[in-house]
Amino acid sequence: MATEVFDKILSVIYDGLRWADDANCRNMELDLFFPPVGINISPFVKEVCDTCDVRERCLWYANETSSEYGIFGGMTPNQRRDWRRRNNVRLGMSYKDWRDSQRDGLLRVVPDDWRDDEQTV
Repeated sequence: MATEVFDKILSVIYDGLRWADDANCRNMELDLFFPPVGINISPFVKEVCDTCDVRERCLWYANETSSEYGIFGGMTPNQRRDWRRRNNVRLGMSYKDWRDSQRDGLLRVVPDDWRDDEQTV
């Protein structure tokens, strides 16, 4: 019974990280993406991230997991803090939660009497 539960938990975790299979960095040394504090990010790392198909997902993963170290989505921890501030993203917030909060903000500016079915094209 415990094995079945554990297998289900691992399956959920893996499904949540499936995007990482497509990351440019998937077979690279992790030390490149976790340089010591005060060391500049390598131009090579920037290039790896800049051309990555899952860069945005990587950035959101770092935010969702509250990661405050390392290079994710091509951004340093300081750059991610600035990104969160500019985009009204809270640390730990998922992309879905952020998108829903933005949609809620947009809906507040729509007049109360406006309805989709009344619009003509």
